[in-house]
Amino acid sequence: MPEENTPEGTGKRIGKEILSFVLYFVIVIAAMLLIIHYVGQRTEVSGSSMENTLSDGDNLIVDKISYRFHDPERYDIIIFPYKYEEDTYYIKRIIGLPGEHVRIDDSGNIYINGKVLKESYGREVIQDPGIARDEITLGEGEYFVLGDNRNNSSDSRDPSVGIIQKNDIIGKARETLQGFQAEKERIASSIETFEVQQKEIGEIREELKAAEESMLPVFIENYKEDTRSGVQAAVAQAKKRIEKLEAERVRIEVLKKYEYEYAEYTYICGIDEAGRGPLAGPVAAGAVILPKDCDILYINDSKKLSAAKREALYDEIMEKAVAVGVGLVGPQRIDEINILQATYEAMREAIRNLGVAPDILLNDAVTIPEVSIPQVPIIKGDAKSISIGAASIIAKVTRDRLMAEYDELMPEYGFASNKGYGSAEHIAAIKKYGASPIHRMTFIKNFI
Repeated sequence: MPEENTPEGTGKRIGKEILSFVLYFVIVIAAMLLIIHYVGQRTEVSGSSMENTLSDGDNLIVDKISYRFHDPERYDIIIFPYKYEEDTYYIKRIIGLPGEHVRIDDSGNIYINGKVLKESYGREVIQDPGIARDEITLGEGEYFVLGDNRNNSSDSRDPSVGIIQKNDIIGKARETLQGFQAEKERIASSIETFEVQQKEIGEIREELKAAEESMLPVFIENYKEDTRSGVQAAVAQAKKRIEKLEAERVRIEVLKKYEYEYAEYTYICGIDEAGRGPLAGPVAAGAVILPKDCDILYINDSKKLSAAKREALYDEIMEKAVAVGVGLVGPQRIDEINILQATYEAMREAIRNLGVAPDILLNDAVTIPEVSIPQVPIIKGDAKSISIGAASIIAKVTRDRLMAEYDELMPEYGFASNKGYGSAEHIAAIKKYGASPIHRMTFIKNFI
């Protein structure tokens, strides 16, 4: 057994980590003493942008060394030069860190990575979000800063100040020697609780599991230096997710082949159906017009997607599509005119229900009679056209939801699971209970 996997090896590893941690903070404390006694810079606050934390005339010690040992942290008060006026410096508080997404809404709420920041430094409601009204993505070594006196401060909301680069930060502001003593006490406490503060691997895995795709690079950056094998496995998994995401973006671009081919048309409509083969329920048709710059990933032939994925995509398509139409033709009509003609009828109904007149139709395999709009039939179109794929999802989810409702009324047939298709259990139920009001009599004549 490798030494590192034994209790003795684990003890040595933890001991080394703690020793390294203690050594780091000893260096920081020594550096802080050096600042105060040798290279510290005293400065005086001018203005009210940091009230009530700092007031006009307050004396500060500028720590120029700490950021050589660690990166600036959220809520640090930093000093940096005003780029448009020589020998002029600003004092502000760090709010956003590298890799984060920062936004301030019109109600004055600060959002970090989509979540409201709970802080009490700025006690006034922000009246002007400035350039942060639109989400700002901070790059490597970039920081978003605010004054504590939020409505009387020129800070990162102002284009003349903007995002602060780490290289421009002169140092961290420390109010007094009393403040240094408090920091020293905090460091001592951190040493005692080092093992507790270190995130458990299971916690990091859960963080990865919950991470949105846009946050994966931040996750990788946060944990790339953690040498624990479990953490590195999580980092590798995050990288694979990014690779899969890029591959999906490429696949979606390929899926737009026909949309690019017919790009001269303003409204390109995909058409597909669901439910031609079942013994019960309607046939459903979907008609979808997607925007030219459609960014919906994972669209595909609905039969190739899980039920959960179809449901999620249904909601996204309904939200982002230019127009969506659905057509349904019931079992009695299917028995009357046959399934093919019923499918055409459902497709024509879906087109009428769009609310927007399409300029061209991309159809899954068929040419719809009695339609004057130009049509392009595409064999296996639901796997070759993003518009047809979207239509197939709309048709499938619409019909599946309807069959689930029928199941509540007639649970003996198992419609929620079989969706009306001829499973062994479904056929057995027909033989036992007879036909229901939604069965297609022309389809089940051999079972009754």
